[in-house]
Amino acid sequence: MKSQRPTRVLYDPQSLTQPGMGGITRYFIELIRNFSESNDIEPELALYYSDNSEIAAITKKKYKPVPGYHRFFASKDFPGKQRLYNILTSALLYPTEWKKHTRFLKSDFKINDFDIFHPTNYDPRYYKLLKEKPMVVTVYDMMHELLPQFFATDDYTAERKKYLLGHASHIIAISENTKKDLINFYDIPESQVSVVYLANSLEPGTMKAPQQNLPERYLLYVGSRRAYKNFYRLDRVFASIMKKDRDLHLVCTGGGKFSELELDRFKFLGIDKNIHHLKTSDDELAYLYHHCRAFIYPSLYEGFGIPVLEAFACSAPVIASKGSA
Repeated sequence: MKSQRPTRVLYDPQSLTQPGMGGITRYFIELIRNFSESNDIEPELALYYSDNSEIAAITKKKYKPVPGYHRFFASKDFPGKQRLYNILTSALLYPTEWKKHTRFLKSDFKINDFDIFHPTNYDPRYYKLLKEKPMVVTVYDMMHELLPQFFATDDYTAERKKYLLGHASHIIAISENTKKDLINFYDIPESQVSVVYLANSLEPGTMKAPQQNLPERYLLYVGSRRAYKNFYRLDRVFASIMKKDRDLHLVCTGGGKFSELELDRFKFLGIDKNIHHLKTSDDELAYLYHHCRAFIYPSLYEGFGIPVLEAFACSAPVIASKGSA
């Protein structure tokens, strides 16, 4: 008797092309990693370009480097760089990431049989190519709907999310709080939403010290420093703490290196010698958690807040805000 083939789940490239491990990228990499080891589910990636080493390691494939704006005048960083790159790509001066992925998806997956489409973010263009298949959408938070003041007027995340939710066969929420916000805001039937909690993927037993110099006594901040993360309150608080403790440092990781604006602000606050940004692997991140004086998480809103779980797993004291999940 012929055995039943595994369920094939197609992932688009939206959150799988850039290097690093932001929250959404980590979510999908862990799904793909674990599904790849399963006999029941087979992940399919419509991926042509990618700079993400984790994805390359899981799939054992070598992808073309992403022709994004970060490679456009690679040695220069200036205001409006991404906007200029977008203008040039829309004028067809460069082969855009979207167009190449689309051609690849059409040619490679039009003839392939997959069962479920699971978009890795809210851009609806991939769904419009594949809408004959059932689609599962993961909602991480309702930040754009509940805190629109923190996002640019040309940020269309909320509109795109609404479109996909209206066409989803089923919805995954990563916390009860996110499910509650989702149902309240969009009036979606509760039966259409399942809560599937996130989990920590760090392994404290394999931690190793970062190669960069690490101060002996430090507080730790992990992730993006966007407005709703409340980082600009944290650096002011840290400045006041430093007046009493000049040997304490603030170590940040994730979210990209400090901008010129941030560096100027740190200098103005008098903390530029005691605040550091480190680029770390997972094993090095576990080390940072384990050895910090405290992990600081002042975010105004989170759909889940996975760094808190990571800190707990690595025995770090946590100082967090009371907002949402």
